[in-house]
Amino acid sequence: MRPEVEQEFLRLLSEMRKELAAIRETGQLLARLLDRLLTDSPLGTVGETGRGRLWRTTENGQVASDEREHQSTQLPVTPIPADLMNAFHRIPLSREEKESFFNRYCPIRLGVINRVEVVKDARAKAVFGESDSGQLIAVREGGSKAFVFPFPGLNVSSGLVESQALNQVFELVRYSESSHKNDYRVIEPALMDTTGNSIWTVVRLGKLDFIV
Repeated sequence: MRPEVEQEFLRLLSEMRKELAAIRETGQLLARLLDRLLTDSPLGTVGETGRGRLWRTTENGQVASDEREHQSTQLPVTPIPADLMNAFHRIPLSREEKESFFNRYCPIRLGVINRVEVVKDARAKAVFGESDSGQLIAVREGGSKAFVFPFPGLNVSSGLVESQALNQVFELVRYSESSHKNDYRVIEPALMDTTGNSIWTVVRLGKLDFIV
């Protein structure tokens, strides 16, 4: 194969990969938007009838809102291993429990790559990657996805929420600037995907509950 033909082929292949990644990310975004619509509808609880119709439960009862047949496009549910949650919650008990967790699960430390941009603009989308000083740890669940927790002992402050984009990874339940900075519990870890490269993308928000 001539060099110029090979270079053109590689260029087209690279562009095709970028387009496929963009299509995949768009699909994931649409699925998350649909999931949010089904769970957070302002008209009430949204669900499905046995015939595949969308409905909302209001004060007046069940009301069918869409007669059209539909097929769910939600992302498949990734169950959280109970032993992983138990091991993480045992970390504060002793140094041995922390060492046991790290030795068993070999978590990857993550941080915000575009931290300067995120600090300057609260609306900027954070880009996550491996970082020795990151405030998150990721435990792979077997494929490209991983369960993501706050780094053990992390003190959550308003500045950290902004600079480390914690609100883009977790739902911060009952959080306020006056909350106890380390008095919270991980109800559910976030789910991230590396999508075959060094960038980690949030697939599903986790949930941190702060003690009032």
